[in-house]
Amino acid sequence: MTPSKQQLYNILCEQYLPAFLGFARSRVSDANTAEELAEEMAFRCINAIAEGRIRDNHDAYFWSVAHNTCKSYYARQQSISIEEYALGNVLHADTPSPEELTEENEEYEDIRRALSRLSGLYRRILIAHYYDEMPVTDIAAAFAISESMVKFYLRSGREKLKEVYLMQNTTVSVKPIEFSVYKAAIDFSRVNVWEVFRRKLPAQLAILCHDKPMTVSALSVETGVPAVYLEEELALLLDAGVMLSPTKDKYRTNFHILKKNTFEQVKTMFAAMYREYLPHFRAAYEKYLPRLREVGAFRHDACEQEYRWYFYLHAPAFDWRNIWMANKDYPQILSCGSRALIYAMEEPTLRFSSGHTPTDLPASDTSPAVTVWPCDVTAFGEFHRQNELHPREHTEKCRVLAAIAQGQPLSDDEDTRLHCAELAQQGYIEHNGDHFVSRVPVTDARVRALFAELEAELQTTLEAPSKKLYDRISDVVKTTLPPQLADYAHGFTVTWLGLLEGALFAEALYEDGFLMIPEEDDDRPYACEIVVHD
Repeated sequence: MTPSKQQLYNILCEQYLPAFLGFARSRVSDANTAEELAEEMAFRCINAIAEGRIRDNHDAYFWSVAHNTCKSYYARQQSISIEEYALGNVLHADTPSPEELTEENEEYEDIRRALSRLSGLYRRILIAHYYDEMPVTDIAAAFAISESMVKFYLRSGREKLKEVYLMQNTTVSVKPIEFSVYKAAIDFSRVNVWEVFRRKLPAQLAILCHDKPMTVSALSVETGVPAVYLEEELALLLDAGVMLSPTKDKYRTNFHILKKNTFEQVKTMFAAMYREYLPHFRAAYEKYLPRLREVGAFRHDACEQEYRWYFYLHAPAFDWRNIWMANKDYPQILSCGSRALIYAMEEPTLRFSSGHTPTDLPASDTSPAVTVWPCDVTAFGEFHRQNELHPREHTEKCRVLAAIAQGQPLSDDEDTRLHCAELAQQGYIEHNGDHFVSRVPVTDARVRALFAELEAELQTTLEAPSKKLYDRISDVVKTTLPPQLADYAHGFTVTWLGLLEGALFAEALYEDGFLMIPEEDDDRPYACEIVVHD
């Protein structure tokens, strides 16, 4: 029967600690080194007991630890030597002048940089001992730990310093990783994830910690950034809730990231589906275009590309029947308690991703409720439609645009005239004889009925490939999702499909020649619309 943890602790202290010290003395000549080795053996055994890794023969396990500790010590002696006296000199030395920068001083500067990458107590205890010249007893009192643990941190800190020194002197090209982050929330959120990841370093940390927990020291080596700065960045990520610390001194990303290679696989899946679907889509466009012209979505003489972009926005690119999300599919990731799906790609923003900031106009005695939907597409260049029609500043301008689109009379006042002049200058309306006409298509009941018929027709074509794609993306999500988010695989799968199907379908249509990117001087409001809730 395996002894309990408390029994194993007692056995270790009473029987093995003296034996470990004798074993270490038989392997090394220096008494202090032997004592440190024995402490390391005991420390490793204590960790193993605490983590429940000893299940069978504890005697064999303890002595295996002792032998492996000695082997590690011999291996370390063959690596670069950063001795205690050298470390002390480095920490005491002033920064050398250019004239004094000998090869030896350059090595000391490397050691200084390596020291800056150690985290937490390792860095502080090394500095306290070698820079402040504090004895072990004083350090133990200052940090509220035992003298044995101080010795452990000193010895282990020197080992880590050697490791970092070796790694930073290996030629490695560190290039910031491309990163774009998205959020789908059902609650108001006080955490602005775009602000959190506005700079490249937090994004780099999230990517590095996505597949496995990492220590600050390991992150410092990977990024080339001193640990003291990384600790501040990680604290901000922890505070937002997008990073966790599942075990002491290790960090793991708390949302889903599609790594570059995985994203390319996902794109290939979508591309295969759309190659089969495009002929059906084109045939439907030719069939429904005459009727689309008849229902009068466009109130001006629209060009072919305006009709194509409008058709793309309303025609299905995925069969969403029987695929839905419930509140339980949204995790409470963010520290503010908001239920939200945070997801990101190791890629820049998708070329054909789009942004919307709608303005809702309530019904009045003379008109139904209307929503003005400005749309910015990344491929078009600088975003401006959402700014020009943002409800916070331009609600009255949107009201004038909606009235023009519905053929309603305008007020004859200075503000309305100014709004009309601005809308004309920005390309939303044009003058036609004695009145203005909207260049933004209007989606009313007749248009919705037409697209509902179109959707029902194309869903039969999309049904089987959509189901297959959902299953494949679900497998990708399940195998790449951090384990603490495993219960939300469906939510992440559906959310990824919602983001990618529109953007990647537009890209497929662009590559096929169906869609075109407007010229720089083309001010038509492509992809914008006005929805009339009649």
